[in-house]
Amino acid sequence: MRNHPEWRFQEAAYAYLRKAFPPHALIWGADRGVGRKTQNQRAGETRRGIIAGIHDLFVFCDKELMTFECKAGKNGTTEAQDEFAARVERNGGRSVVCWTLEDIEAGMRGFGFEPIAKLTATERDALLAAPKPTRKYKARTERPSAARVRKVQAVLGRVGR
Repeated sequence: MRNHPEWRFQEAAYAYLRKAFPPHALIWGADRGVGRKTQNQRAGETRRGIIAGIHDLFVFCDKELMTFECKAGKNGTTEAQDEFAARVERNGGRSVVCWTLEDIEAGMRGFGFEPIAKLTATERDALLAAPKPTRKYKARTERPSAARVRKVQAVLGRVGR
């Protein structure tokens, strides 16, 4: 599930926010997971204070709270996400829904923050690129190691007796 498009965008957005805000800014994300949940799982989340519609990324900088809801493709916000945004704004914070890193930058400017660093097109493409697949196996060598040859010879020597 690491290649889920919205997760890739969240990773890129987090990396961008860390670069664009001053070092003293507090930046964090929230993950409710993807997929269906049982009634017990949802009840457990509720008891632990995890609410529906919570946004993906949060920034607290210079006494301002900003939330960012990351979307991929043609996805839109849910009713719970809209309600969460309304509650954030009702309490003095600001929220934005974004589909691209440019949306995040525009949202920052709308909040009155000028990014201290901008992404070049190459950096943006690298952040959004799918990760390279990891090798889960060791490549086979054509010749066995000397230790392996000795073990095989020892086994064959015992079998031949």
